[in-house]
Amino acid sequence: STEEQVLKATNEYLQAFPGAEIIETKSVVLQNQTLVGLVKFKNPITTLEGTDINVIQKQAFLLLPQGILIITLSTAEAQIEFVEPLFDAMLETFSLVDEAVVN
Repeated sequence: STEEQVLKATNEYLQAFPGAEIIETKSVVLQNQTLVGLVKFKNPITTLEGTDINVIQKQAFLLLPQGILIITLSTAEAQIEFVEPLFDAMLETFSLVDEAVVN
């Protein structure tokens, strides 16, 4: 299920980035009836200039017939209020191409 895949990916993310914290997890149904799992993380990093900042990552999980597709937004915490609505709007326009068209 989408929820199981989100939980698995969330645990893998937290193992890969020990200082990260989960801000939000939820499942939503897009306008085209596609079920998407969403997870938002806060990840503290130090820039090349030595400045400590938080990077916010929002990941959208879509189950495919074989595997899972993850679409990720990464931005500085200071930009999230501007960028996140754009990401959410992009997701609403997202649709998978029929397999027969791709092959």
